[in-house]
Amino acid sequence: MDWGDTSFTAVAAAAVILTGILIYFLFSNNGCSARHILVESKAEADCLVRELKSAKGSNVKKLFAELAAEHSICPSGSSSGGLLVFKQDTMDPLFEKACYNTSLLTVSAPFQTAHGWHIVFVEKR
Repeated sequence: MDWGDTSFTAVAAAAVILTGILIYFLFSNNGCSARHILVESKAEADCLVRELKSAKGSNVKKLFAELAAEHSICPSGSSSGGLLVFKQDTMDPLFEKACYNTSLLTVSAPFQTAHGWHIVFVEKR
């Protein structure tokens, strides 16, 4: 193929533009990063939130990871509550609402979905 061929140049330029759009969509700051703990009862969720609220500063994130590994019934529990990175309108609406309404670097109030009771720790938005 001749590098000077205008059709090849146009296709290459289009590919670069589309790649840039995809990268922007995937990595722009209009998403949310959160860890979560899933338990079966509100009582257990309330107890975990009380324990998390007693932690200070950067200890909250560390304690959240420990409690997720110990208590979460979600498979992500074994990875410190997992770090969920998602775009708006892609998750369970109740889960998204909690993530977007919880202040950064804080623990949410317990909330219920069809899967059980959740607690989230929002790291980035």
